[in-house]
Amino acid sequence: MEPLIALSIVWIALEKILLKKPSKWRFLVVFTFGLLHGLGFASVLSYYGLPKDNFISLLLAFNIGVEIGQLSILIAAFVLVDLIFKKFFKIEKIGTPASIIIGSIGLFWFIERVFF
Repeated sequence: MEPLIALSIVWIALEKILLKKPSKWRFLVVFTFGLLHGLGFASVLSYYGLPKDNFISLLLAFNIGVEIGQLSILIAAFVLVDLIFKKFFKIEKIGTPASIIIGSIGLFWFIERVFF
């Protein structure tokens, strides 16, 4: 599952670099990649094992924690971009280089997980 998660990062980076605007299928791509990432989390949970007696409540608590963490990071990133980058950079000019860097990291993770 981990190589597919890494490839999903590469896909979105390539889409940002190659397309001027998101495709009409973006919602389906995001949904599918969200499922992949969820399966990745599920495999980590199965590795650690969850008690059978509180399975639903523990799984729900874990997922709520993950969502709160993701929202916190998104809010912090939004504020950072809004306050800092907009004053010093044109967002349109840093989108492609940032996507290249992020896509390269995703490609590295894919190669690392498949071949090493």
